[in-house]
Amino acid sequence: MMKQCSKCNTDNPTEAKFCRHCGNMLSDTTLPDSRGEVEKAIRHLEECYKAEQATYTNTIAKYKQEVVTLHTDLDRYKSANSLPNINDDSKVRKFPDFPNRKYWIYGNIIVFLLLICGSVYKCQKANNRISNLTYALSKQEDFKTSVTEYKPFEILNIELKSNNGEFGDTLYEDKVKNIIPRITVAGLKMGTYKLKTKYYKMSNWNYSEIRYCLKETSFSSEGFSNEEDVSIGENQIEKITLSSFGKNDVEFWNRGRYCVEFWYNDICYGKKEFAIVECQDLYYRGKRSHTYGHSPKPSRINDKKEW
Repeated sequence: MMKQCSKCNTDNPTEAKFCRHCGNMLSDTTLPDSRGEVEKAIRHLEECYKAEQATYTNTIAKYKQEVVTLHTDLDRYKSANSLPNINDDSKVRKFPDFPNRKYWIYGNIIVFLLLICGSVYKCQKANNRISNLTYALSKQEDFKTSVTEYKPFEILNIELKSNNGEFGDTLYEDKVKNIIPRITVAGLKMGTYKLKTKYYKMSNWNYSEIRYCLKETSFSSEGFSNEEDVSIGENQIEKITLSSFGKNDVEFWNRGRYCVEFWYNDICYGKKEFAIVECQDLYYRGKRSHTYGHSPKPSRINDKKEW
């Protein structure tokens, strides 16, 4: 239960002897019997007052020290950044004073708006160009897809050589047993394709028509000279050497004009005409001439005529 002061009506703890607000002695507090106890109580109060005064004094001193430190830091920051004195009119940049100030402001605003409009126009133009390029690329990709369904690769070049010769357009009768083709292919779609080859012997049937005679062996399929599987990559150009065609007999390829064709899915992908010319070996040339019922032409070797 709280004790109430009869003077200021302040509630005090039960064990209190004096009012904590006005210092009045509470009614149920018995007076000290001796003067020593009164002096002891007075000393206690004085000690409490001094302790509280010392505490407040230390707190105030601490706050004063923090204020001094803040002022010191502010002065150091001002000196480091050379801040101008706002009270000095000579160091304050003033707005130019002229009669057409509002027109100057309006002009700057118009220029700024024009710059914004130009930037927006350029961005829109760039976006339109990107859209057009994207559309063109998509159309090109669709066209490529449709083309690859019809023609998955393209033959760019055809080269031929004999079994012991070099690739070229000249083949000699005495050195040809097998013909080895090499094709340069541009792949549009990766895959393995069955490429068929036709070799023709060309001869004049009459003055206006050329007769084609298909060259075949015992390994030839119907209507073609040779066929094989060819692996072709996508989006690359490569040279592919195909298997040889012919017989181990010089008589299979005689002199004359020939033609080679490469077919896939009943479509001719490439064609090349070539010729097998007269033998380089003079002895072999004479032997071939006797075989075909011709007399060999004389040739001069070491200033002697030999037939």
